[in-house]
Amino acid sequence: MKDKAFRAWVMLPGRETIKGKEGQRLSIISLSEKAKLKSQGLYYELNNLVLWQNSARGISNVLVENEVFLEVLSGYVFIVQNI
Repeated sequence: MKDKAFRAWVMLPGRETIKGKEGQRLSIISLSEKAKLKSQGLYYELNNLVLWQNSARGISNVLVENEVFLEVLSGYVFIVQNI
């Protein structure tokens, strides 16, 4: 899904490079009971973080680089990127 204000998608286990601009917001919401994540390039780094479903912990992180490397180790997540 793409809109003028945001981009949103579901991510399954695997690695992805997310391109954006420093200062953009990125929210990650677990769609499974729990998801385990790693990242590089976010203000709040996710180092083997377990994100529980219905938790607000992954909301409104901020890009500190123009590329973010995100890895979903288990579970699946919904990602919303402000553009």
